Amino acid sequence: KMKETMAEIDRMMKELDKKKVQQELEQLKMDNAELEKQLDQNIELMKRLEAEKRVEQTIQKMDKLAEEQRNVSRETEQAKGRDNEALQEKQQELNDRFQQLKDDINQIKEDYKNLDPSTDFKVPEELEKQVEQHQNEAQQSLQKGRNKDAGKKQKQAADEMEQLSEALAEAQVDAEQEDLAEDAEEVRQLLKNLV
Repeated sequence: KMKETMAEIDRMMKELDKKKVQQELEQLKMDNAELEKQLDQNIELMKRLEAEKRVEQTIQKMDKLAEEQRNVSRETEQAKGRDNEALQEKQQELNDRFQQLKDDINQIKEDYKNLDPSTDFKVPEELEKQVEQHQNEAQQSLQKGRNKDAGKKQKQAADEMEQLSEALAEAQVDAEQEDLAEDAEEVRQLLKNLV
């Protein structure tokens, strides 16, 4: 289409039909503006899809981590003071992986904030702090040989991870509903302008 338009402009310039040349240039300008607008919309859609994918991956990782935390809790309670060094290492690994998931959640919040239009991705930070606190308390209890306390804290951390996973899913649904409401408003505005 662009080549055809350029060829038409070239032909008309030879004929010196200035009015027709001006019309074709305006049409070319409108075509470029429309193309640019479409590209911008596609870029935003890609960003939104990437953010949604990151949320789904984080939910899966959180669920897996909660399951592993629950398994370590059972191991801790059954160990009765034996193998505490190995359990401490396992707990430290779980703590580190949770920190990575917290970073992922912060990145998700940033991704949603940078969308156009921006969306507020709300995840209860208090829940993140509770998981972190219970994991740290479990680690300290293991160091002191108090496996029963450690197991209880580990179980609480696992429960809170599951709640956090559900909170992520809810935040994603809320963000999608907010997007739908904005899209509906745009359609209403377009229809109003047509009438």
